[in-house]
Amino acid sequence: MAKQTRKQRKLNGVRNTKTPKGSGKKIDTTDPITRLPENFLELVPPHNLPEVGGKVRLYHFTQSYCLEAILKYGVAVGDVVAANWDLGWNAPNLTANRFFHNPGNKQAAILKNDYLRLEIILEASDEKIIPMDWFDPNFAKSNTQVCIETGLENGIDNGTLNEYYLYKGAVPPSAITKISKWNEKTQYWDRLSKTEIEERCRERVSDKAINQTALVGNYIDNDWTGGVAEEAIKFQHREHPYRGLYKLANLTLRQMSISEKRKFRKSAYDDIGVPFWDLYLVVCYFAGKHKRELVKSGVEFVTNSRALDLLLAGEPVALDERIKIMEIT
Repeated sequence: MAKQTRKQRKLNGVRNTKTPKGSGKKIDTTDPITRLPENFLELVPPHNLPEVGGKVRLYHFTQSYCLEAILKYGVAVGDVVAANWDLGWNAPNLTANRFFHNPGNKQAAILKNDYLRLEIILEASDEKIIPMDWFDPNFAKSNTQVCIETGLENGIDNGTLNEYYLYKGAVPPSAITKISKWNEKTQYWDRLSKTEIEERCRERVSDKAINQTALVGNYIDNDWTGGVAEEAIKFQHREHPYRGLYKLANLTLRQMSISEKRKFRKSAYDDIGVPFWDLYLVVCYFAGKHKRELVKSGVEFVTNSRALDLLLAGEPVALDERIKIMEIT
């Protein structure tokens, strides 16, 4: 994707600065990929959300199979793009737009037909509310803005950057005050009843679907929720047949250097749509490079004939043979 020029960034309304306006403090960019300065929260400028009684209202859009985990752990899972597309942070993604929030470039029909809208009430003084129009240009080279523009070029309205917010922590379940589903007839979001919410909570991820976030999500190494996201993902996939693959990928990522993580995530993203076994070979390729450390973490290296049964039983096993994948460099 072409890099934005300074003129383009100015036209798009994105601040091209390393110093937050009005803060008078310079941002430490020792590691501009994912490391945040220790005084990060002190640097965050105040939000401009409308207040009612000292509270602000935000929204989070999600799918039904995530709802049970959210009501147990709160809103905790959300990949945030960094300056490098294959690295980033895990943080809740929130929006002030009550109709639409689409950072993932999904088709509008998919979002409205398959997604739920969670209404969230937070204290207006909550310093963990992070405006994305400040965070994105300062820490992610405006890559979220690039996603928005790419969506518009492809006929997908992703909203605007100044409607997006991150949260420096897990949004507690108690902050969720309403859950709604899009009504195509009235063109609005209808509040779900308690019975409807219970029905949604029984929905599960498809047994044949590989969840990209569970496999190589940023919650593994750059989590803003203090481990809550990992617990939520484990709970959500506790019965999924690919949970062993997720465990193996997670443990492998924890042994990697930054350059290896980039290669691993890029390979996994490129192979999400391939057959399960092919993706498993990619994970095993990287796991084999850290065999000694992974064995200490409880990973068993087994023969080809034993691997599948153990993996589908939830065990994080890798193949005990040299995997050669020429495409990975």
